[in-house]
Amino acid sequence: MCAVQCPCLRSLLATAGAVNFDLSGTGTTPGFAVRGTRAGGGIGFGHQSRDGSQSVTNLTLSTAGGVRAYLTDRMALLGEFRMRGIQRDFSGTTAELMGGLSFAIGR
Repeated sequence: MCAVQCPCLRSLLATAGAVNFDLSGTGTTPGFAVRGTRAGGGIGFGHQSRDGSQSVTNLTLSTAGGVRAYLTDRMALLGEFRMRGIQRDFSGTTAELMGGLSFAIGR
């Protein structure tokens, strides 16, 4: 378990924006995320709903870059761009342009 001062979790983010996807079709959809972060790439799971009745969860690998403008010593406005490869063979991809708030933990 990580304590609040643990280096494995640096901030908590709440973001929203546009997600461009190339999965079983292509397009752009709204995206929403709440996640714990630290600098660097990531590994996780992507969940998608197909036609309202089917859903699938896949392994994802991602890298991101962005900026934070601190409003206080713990809270910042956030803008980020994230590329995500989906499944082990990267047969699907997404590109996200997100904005939101970042809350520093253990600062």
